Amino acid sequence: MTFELRRAAFSLCGRLLFLLVLLGGPWFPAAATNRLVLKPDTCVRHAEQPQCILRLTVRFNQPQLQAFCLYLQHQKSALHCSRGDGEREVKLNVTLQSSLQLELRDEKQQVLASAPLKVAVYQPAQTRRRRGLGWNLL
Repeated sequence: MTFELRRAAFSLCGRLLFLLVLLGGPWFPAAATNRLVLKPDTCVRHAEQPQCILRLTVRFNQPQLQAFCLYLQHQKSALHCSRGDGEREVKLNVTLQSSLQLELRDEKQQVLASAPLKVAVYQPAQTRRRRGLGWNLL
């Protein structure tokens, strides 16, 4: 392949890639959807503890500025409410007994977005009992 052909091929590939980036390829999520991101999304508790206490950071993508509240699934009282002043991140202390959904609702109680919040129970590894067969065999 000559230099001109190689340059033309790279130029065409570069233009196609640039066009894909401009138009938004399949790897770009739609920006107009409500979405919740929880950090961390799993709370670990010991088997003896009845509940799990978690410091949770909730980030959300809300295309329209509107009032909203954050609820745990099947609860009537809100964890946090905002007037729609552009707040996009909230830090909360949450106490859980089992896995639930965290819901973003508007003032009409319609669910705009939800994300799972999991509770895992820590179980220590089962260790084998040491038998007295150590170095004294030699």
